[in-house]
Amino acid sequence: MTLKIWIFPVIVATSVATVLASPCSMQNRTSNLLNCITGIKTRFMDNDAFWFGSQYATRCPLKGASYDPKCTNLRPDTADSFGTRFFQSSAIDSLDRYLSVRFESIGRNYTGCGTTFTWDGKERVNIDVDPLSDDVETPWFVRNTPNITWSSNATDYYTLIVYDAGYMICHGLYVNVRGNDLSSGQVVKEYHGPKRSFILQNPYIFLLFKHSQPVNVTAELKNVILNPNWS
Repeated sequence: MTLKIWIFPVIVATSVATVLASPCSMQNRTSNLLNCITGIKTRFMDNDAFWFGSQYATRCPLKGASYDPKCTNLRPDTADSFGTRFFQSSAIDSLDRYLSVRFESIGRNYTGCGTTFTWDGKERVNIDVDPLSDDVETPWFVRNTPNITWSSNATDYYTLIVYDAGYMICHGLYVNVRGNDLSSGQVVKEYHGPKRSFILQNPYIFLLFKHSQPVNVTAELKNVILNPNWS
């Protein structure tokens, strides 16, 4: 079975940074998609892009021995890029199209820590996620399932995995999707945003695999993915 993969990172933190134009902004990727894809490939192999890369040893000298959750790392002795953390370096060669991820966030009231917080509806309503920008989203804005689309063939099947790349946690798994209609696939684990937060910019990665035949999801795999200690 042949697999192709599309990679799309989202950075999650407790503050929002300024959005800068990048090769993958909506306007730029429309006029020059190749430049956007090339930029994603470069960042995929950059071991200085995220907290678990080359900066980790300096920021967390005790590595995994520390009780600081900001230093929890399943690969403390490796300065990882996305590529080395999840794949062999050749995996990025199969990236050939763009995965559009859009979050919608609306105002509402909610209760937390014994207090009712009222939102006035002036939140950012639509977030077009740009994997190469300096934009950093808070957990509130990415709490709901995003709208995800891609260029697809009607005869192919697709599997989408949403993964917390820092803490190696699955945040969504959809298999045997036809076309780019996520609702047509089997939901093994429904998307959920961050459940806890602290001051650390942590990337989520959206992985899309193409396959010519449907995938059989075993009971063993379901149990692993749905295990609360893993997800």
